[in-house]
Amino acid sequence: MTDPALGLRPATEADCERLLAWANDPDARASAIRCTAQIAFATHRAWFTARLADPCCRIWIIEHDGHPIGQVRLEGDRAAREVSIFVERGFRRAGIARAAIKQALAAFGGEAAVARVRNHNIASRRLFESLGFAIAASHSHVVVYRGSISDVPL
Repeated sequence: MTDPALGLRPATEADCERLLAWANDPDARASAIRCTAQIAFATHRAWFTARLADPCCRIWIIEHDGHPIGQVRLEGDRAAREVSIFVERGFRRAGIARAAIKQALAAFGGEAAVARVRNHNIASRRLFESLGFAIAASHSHVVVYRGSISDVPL
């Protein structure tokens, strides 16, 4: 990341409740692909524990001046890492998500990355397009983007 106040660190068990709060943020729920309902703690804890143990998944906490402000997750095999991103409202549209995704892709590697974005989520659609992702499929409510990791401008 180019801003020295920004950084990524690996998520740990201590981040479980923080990630649940972000997952249940009204904007995050409105943009969710699979389920727009609030997530229960027990459900989240099981999901989070499994992701931390999964060798095909990495979750990083995005920090600004040492304060957690979001997360970026890459999940899946090397052929197609799926990207998930969340940045707190006060830090959006400042290039943080773009920088975090670029750094995460560089760190975890792989051949390609995919992102599933709700059609109405124009900011996320522009984000992935700015990273060189192209529309691979379009469904009634979701656009699927695909990008070659080697083509993402680092």
